[in-house]
Amino acid sequence: MTETTELTIAIVSYNSYAVITTCLDDLIRSSGSKITIIDNASTDGSAEKLIDTYPNAQVIKSEVNLGYGRAANIAIKNCETPYLFLVNPDLKAGEANTAKLLNTIKSSPSDTALVAPATDEKKHTKQGLIEVDWVIGAAMMFDIRHLKSVGMFDNNIFLFSEESDLCKRILLSGYKMYLDTEIYIEHLYRQSSTPSPDTQALKDWHKAWSKLYLNHKYCNERGKHNPYRAVLNYAIKWMLATKPEKRQKYKYRLNGSISFLKGRPAILPSGKPYNPTRLDKQ
Repeated sequence: MTETTELTIAIVSYNSYAVITTCLDDLIRSSGSKITIIDNASTDGSAEKLIDTYPNAQVIKSEVNLGYGRAANIAIKNCETPYLFLVNPDLKAGEANTAKLLNTIKSSPSDTALVAPATDEKKHTKQGLIEVDWVIGAAMMFDIRHLKSVGMFDNNIFLFSEESDLCKRILLSGYKMYLDTEIYIEHLYRQSSTPSPDTQALKDWHKAWSKLYLNHKYCNERGKHNPYRAVLNYAIKWMLATKPEKRQKYKYRLNGSISFLKGRPAILPSGKPYNPTRLDKQ
């Protein structure tokens, strides 16, 4: 990719140094674009190692774990280029496919807010540009003017459903989004941070909370989306689960659903996410 002031590449990192150097090293080192990495209070020294390894990148260290959308908003607010590529640490995005995606959005209709590549081989159908109403949040190329007009990611969400909410608001604002089925970027899935039981519990709680929050936000709480139905579903699965990992998953998803019904927010007044495993430290 030749040097350009057209594109900012934004990466949200949480203990992601190892996977970033595995998946995005070539893109960070060879790209002429501005590189912004938001570090979500990593506990493994990722921020410092990223600063040392990539002197051409701007590494912004948050004092708390902001989650995906709130951290991405920092990069969006600071973006001074016409386009922004928000990419997960565990996405094998290279110089060539990033350049192709940039060319796609530049040649798209003027009301295009978002273009995404195929990150699942099943979507790599090579049928050209397809208008869609949702894309996965792992790789999103934005027209920054339209994105800022829409309002960026919802700051009430810590993790999960943030891209669904943003896609919904893009469409409600009259903009369009497309999937470029000609471009495939491999997504390693669930490798963006170092796994641990506490991290998984945090994810399960917020996955359930965010789903109910999104349904409530768009008045979609009937039938299978009824929040009380979700609580009952998770309670049954928790009671019937025989494997420890399944019991933990449904325990924290049940906890997250009940917490939403009780009006508990996902983000604490301190700015930290609600953590169901550290109730005495929040």
